[in-house]
Amino acid sequence: VVAVMPPMWEAITSADGCLPLIFDGYLKLFQLSGMPLPFDYILADECQDMYPAIQWIIRNSGAQVAWVGDSNQQIYDFNGAENAMHRLSDLETFSLTMSFRFSEWLAELVQPLLNQLGESDVIRGDPTKETRRAMRTLPVKLARGNATLLSPLVSAIRAGKKVHVLGGVDKLRGLLNSAESVMRERPVSAGLFAGLRSWHEARERAADRGNHALRQVVELIDKHRLREVRRCVDSACPEEEAHIVLSTVHQAKGREFSKVAILDDFRKKPEFLMTFHGKDIYAPAPEMLRLLYVALTRAEHELYVPMSLARRYGIADELRNDESQVRASALHVVDEPIESLTIEPIAVE
Repeated sequence: VVAVMPPMWEAITSADGCLPLIFDGYLKLFQLSGMPLPFDYILADECQDMYPAIQWIIRNSGAQVAWVGDSNQQIYDFNGAENAMHRLSDLETFSLTMSFRFSEWLAELVQPLLNQLGESDVIRGDPTKETRRAMRTLPVKLARGNATLLSPLVSAIRAGKKVHVLGGVDKLRGLLNSAESVMRERPVSAGLFAGLRSWHEARERAADRGNHALRQVVELIDKHRLREVRRCVDSACPEEEAHIVLSTVHQAKGREFSKVAILDDFRKKPEFLMTFHGKDIYAPAPEMLRLLYVALTRAEHELYVPMSLARRYGIADELRNDESQVRASALHVVDEPIESLTIEPIAVE
């Protein structure tokens, strides 16, 4: 790898190079240029997911910087981003513990997730949220990964619903293209179908309980056939025409929706915590806790949660024990698959 990096960098940065210069490349070039920023003050937001190059540029700007972020919402570490908040322990820190985004009942619901992440602060929701008029009418189903969006998309389109996919359907089309390649015994080198040489191999690997996403896609294609699944994907419409929105959590970051349903693909092998009285104790993977926290807090007025997911992440008792009338009308714990669950939009007069 080290040997090929210099010629690759040259091919990226030279005017007649054969490789494209993408965002990461020109960001690095700007950092290496040492060009000063013409600002006296900088407000750096989303610092829990910040590229090291951007951190370096801001730190060396000479400006007074206010760093803003929520470590519990770090969800882009897989993409090379770092939590800059961990490097700021020597600075004066102020905690913002009340959210304008969600209600008090939702703040209470997600607190167990934050406790598992080691959060010492107790967050509070907006007490006026329940009495406000709902402005967004489209419900959304949120998933961890793109593959999980295929099943609810097919179900909705075949039921006559119009569906919008946040961020577009290119990744879903790419997934289906990879499936077709494997069917034609043309192996692909990356993604969900990487290394598979035939559809028979795909079915065998999908049978493994650890391959939840692959199993969903393989079973969906076997049930409806690739052509029909592709037709449904191609039928996705603009958001203003849709009855329902589908999205990954990453695409929905920064947005709120009147009704949110969580698809149950927040699965990753628990991490070893300790051995207590001869018994190994495991805890949910922190990245899954953070991603689920972001997903749950997209809901403004109603939230649909699979009981299986609630049990897995330690919020099931919180759901059962609460007797709040507000939460009773806003929180729906369901045993049926969210993929096929019908959620009607909130009617706004």
